[in-house]
Amino acid sequence: GGIAWDHSLPRRAMGQTAKDAAAAVGHGPRGFIQSDEAEPHAQRRAEILKKHPEVKHLFGYEWRTKYMVAATVLLQVGMAWLTLNWTW
Repeated sequence: GGIAWDHSLPRRAMGQTAKDAAAAVGHGPRGFIQSDEAEPHAQRRAEILKKHPEVKHLFGYEWRTKYMVAATVLLQVGMAWLTLNWTW
């Protein structure tokens, strides 16, 4: 369920808009297939919790992520600055 990318976008007939061509085969305006089914991630989470309630403590936010992201960005900016005058 949900939204999935379809690589086989419909061809347009002469005078037909891309939106009309997509609607004719059930695609959204950008080539995505739209579905009315339930959101798959919430459904999967419920199934996992039903089978394995002991993993509930693993769900949630990781407090260290913001520090890892900040360190990674600083490293990338620092490396970009250090290599600014290198001749490639």
